[in-house]
Amino acid sequence: QYMCSTSFDYRNVEFQKIVRYFDEIFWEINQGYAVDFLPWLLPFYSGHMRKISDWASVIRKFILARIIDQHRASLDPGVPPKDFTDALLLHLEEDPNMNWQHIIFELEDFLGGHSAVGNLVMVTLTAIVKYPEIAKRIQAEVDSVTAGTRYP
Repeated sequence: QYMCSTSFDYRNVEFQKIVRYFDEIFWEINQGYAVDFLPWLLPFYSGHMRKISDWASVIRKFILARIIDQHRASLDPGVPPKDFTDALLLHLEEDPNMNWQHIIFELEDFLGGHSAVGNLVMVTLTAIVKYPEIAKRIQAEVDSVTAGTRYP
C-alpha cells in the first residue's frame, strides 16, 4: 500500500506476466554475459537485447496504465500524498528538473526491486531446506542472540 496503493489479484494474468518479466530481466542481467564486459560484442547480442527491451516495454506500459494514469486522475495537490507514487507525481509538479522518465524509472526500480528481494528470499529458503546444517547454524545463532527467551 505504501508504494502505489494498488493491489492485484494473484490470479490476474496481466500482473503475473509483469512479475514474470521482472524476474526474467533480473535473471538475465545477473548472468554475466560477455557483452556485459565487452560492449563491442553488442551487435552479436541484438536478439537477446531486443527480448529484454520488449519485456521492459511491456512493464512500462503496465505501470503507466495501471498505476500512474490512475494516480494522476485522482491526484489532489491540496491533500497530503497517500503513497510513494503520489509523492513522485507531486514532486513532478513542483520540480522543473523532474520529468516523466524520472518518475517511471523510480517506480520500475522500486517495483522491480521487490521482485529481486522476493527471488533472494526464495533462493535463501531453498538453500536452508536443501542443506539442514545451514538451518541448524541459523537456529543456533538465533538462540544465542535471543537466549531462547523471545522471538527474533
